[in-house]
Amino acid sequence: MAGAIKALPPAAPGGEIMLPGERASRAGEKRSREGIALPRAVLAELAAVAARLRVRKTWTSEEET
Repeated sequence: MAGAIKALPPAAPGGEIMLPGERASRAGEKRSREGIALPRAVLAELAAVAARLRVRKTWTSEEET
């Protein structure tokens, strides 16, 4: 059935027919591959909490790469 649905013409030229969950799955794969962008303030707060709890920081920010 999925193949039949995907074979339908998209509403917009050059568009794509997506099945339920497909967008979320792609977003999850991208985030696993590329990470999740967080605001600097959030990163700073996470770093402060990690330091206070003596937890090793395991992330990098764009400034560190």
